[in-house]
Amino acid sequence: MPAVSQRIKRGGLAEAVVEVDGKKLIHKDKALELWDMSRLGRPPAGLVDATKQPHDVAAALVDATPSEAVPPLAVSKAKREFYLAELARLQVEQQSGELLAADAVKASAFAMGRAIREGLANLADRLSYELAGESDESVINKVLTDEHRQVLEELAKVTA
Repeated sequence: MPAVSQRIKRGGLAEAVVEVDGKKLIHKDKALELWDMSRLGRPPAGLVDATKQPHDVAAALVDATPSEAVPPLAVSKAKREFYLAELARLQVEQQSGELLAADAVKASAFAMGRAIREGLANLADRLSYELAGESDESVINKVLTDEHRQVLEELAKVTA
């Protein structure tokens, strides 16, 4: 356990050390969490430490944020990986056709609405002269039903 002792001396596990009856004890779960975060937060050997030379925008954001509000590096990396995975999932769904662009859906819905409007608006113009002289209710019902069915079939062709 020399690594743990060294980490405690350097202050890396200071949050996990508690004093009970004059003895210093380590809170196991907190120590493991801190240990994992420090391991995940360390850049691979041989690379420039990204925390010392951060991107200007990220640096400004971190500098402007109070220190108690800045999440640990491991948490930030976990969030980044989650969102990258989510972005990849969305790209796969889009390429497989499961996900559609909102603009395409809006355009399709607009075209459908216009087709419905035109079909219904033209219905009265087509039928008014034919039904004006008709007095038999069954004939009027048949003509209206046939015309409604025809309009609906045409709309179904537009959406297909």
